[in-house]
Amino acid sequence: MRRRVRIDPLYVVAAVLVLVVVGLAIFVGTNAQSPVRSGSALDSTSGGAARLRALLDELGGRTVIVQGERFAPSETAVTVLFLLGATEFVSDVDAVAAKTFLQGGGTLIIATDQGLAESAVLRPYGVSLGEGAGAGHYDASSVIAATASAGQISIDRGRILTLSDRWSPVMRSQGRTLAAMTREGTGTLIVVGSLAPFVNQYLGVADNGRFALSLAAAGFEPGRSIGFDEYHHGAHPSAELMAVLGSAAAALEPRVHPRFRRTPAPLGERRDRARTSSA
Repeated sequence: MRRRVRIDPLYVVAAVLVLVVVGLAIFVGTNAQSPVRSGSALDSTSGGAARLRALLDELGGRTVIVQGERFAPSETAVTVLFLLGATEFVSDVDAVAAKTFLQGGGTLIIATDQGLAESAVLRPYGVSLGEGAGAGHYDASSVIAATASAGQISIDRGRILTLSDRWSPVMRSQGRTLAAMTREGTGTLIVVGSLAPFVNQYLGVADNGRFALSLAAAGFEPGRSIGFDEYHHGAHPSAELMAVLGSAAAALEPRVHPRFRRTPAPLGERRDRARTSSA
């Protein structure tokens, strides 16, 4: 009679722990080799979007950092809102706030390399991020991009969008869509499956700068502004601190010499300067 072999449970636990450690090592090693980019307008490194904000300011736009104790873009008076590479998950409450912003006529631009943190706001509109997209050039196929003569968009990596029928392509290549737009009430939601067109490292490549500018076009009209969502990058100052900062900014404003105060240039001139800046 063959004797049954009894395996010590401790060996099983040890084997599982070894597999977990190996898996974590592979995960960490892979991510260490990938350039980290935040998409934050306050980040001046290669993966930040500080250059995009500076470009919009230089061309006569008024940019606003959207932050605070809660996410409420409709209360900030911004017309266009960039949500670039959220590092904190968008909650269901935040998703409702985003919908309210859109229904009020706002333009929301969501750019992401993964689509995980933004899933709560993307899911109700029938959009998700599918297979990976490698480095290359994509054709801008929307009238939105045509306003700034943005024809070729360059990315280093991203993800192809999986879309419901309500969406219209904005950027595609060989039948694969990397960016698309849809309407919500009187507003416009634009989703881009890569941060590359907006970050400092790639803003000046191909027509990336013009593409980013074209998406923000609605924010250049008189009395309008362009926002950058820093709330989902962890910027949650209290209302009291915001009030103090606002008072300080108001106190300094009259002291700015008139020669340093910007007057928005005509729209045609802004587009010409954008072509030069992104060339």
